[in-house]
Amino acid sequence: EDAPGKKVSKQFLEELRNGKIDDYIKKAIVSEYLKKPESYTIDDNNMTGDVNVILGAVSHMIMPMLKHEIDAFCQNGTVFQYIGGEVEKTCPITIDAGTVNVKFIIDRLDKAGGTLRIVDYKSGGDETSISSLDAAFSGNYDCKGIFQVLLYSHLYSLIEKLQPGTPIMPAIYKFRTMYTAPDNSFGLYRKGSQNKNSPQVRDYHCVIADNVDDSKVFFDRFIGTLNEIFNWDVPFRQTEDKKQCTYCPFKDLCAD
Repeated sequence: EDAPGKKVSKQFLEELRNGKIDDYIKKAIVSEYLKKPESYTIDDNNMTGDVNVILGAVSHMIMPMLKHEIDAFCQNGTVFQYIGGEVEKTCPITIDAGTVNVKFIIDRLDKAGGTLRIVDYKSGGDETSISSLDAAFSGNYDCKGIFQVLLYSHLYSLIEKLQPGTPIMPAIYKFRTMYTAPDNSFGLYRKGSQNKNSPQVRDYHCVIADNVDDSKVFFDRFIGTLNEIFNWDVPFRQTEDKKQCTYCPFKDLCAD
């Protein structure tokens, strides 16, 4: 249930953990899976096997996230502000060939501890750790989430005309490892960081180290990538990473 501007408290999250989350999941199943009107309710009399499996699976996935939000943002009476989900934006970018409109959708936008956060949910094997900006531009399928949250942070700052230097915290929430590796499943982390007190990227301006602003380097490389894409003299090349083809709608046209 989307509620932009809602202040999220420990009490509310605890209520969700204690069973209320199932009510919201059932509503989502009714509208998105069963395609029934809002007046339709799921109960023990009409609970089918497939619905029961979906309900159990989604609830199981969400529980560790609720615990993390309580532990990280809702202690000692503090709250965080939910700004929106599936926030759709379009940002015009000027390149050598003209202007391109970059459309993107932020899974979750919130504000915790006074800092904006851009959260992207991942259910696959995406990397959540970065050792250099090269990883974001490597073309490695598992690093796409890193590139995604960093780019979204840059573009959101441009669209909203935020003051230069305004911090935005990029975060990847990786459902696959929330139970087995919670320390690396709720953010963007510095791989091999020697500073154990600052392993997490807390501002998209400073990805590799807290005191080094590498945001211009990232965005310049992004512009360079766009220029290459729209350069008629640079041919499109087939990827060497077969993972990139898994969900591509054109794979039947160019597959080996």
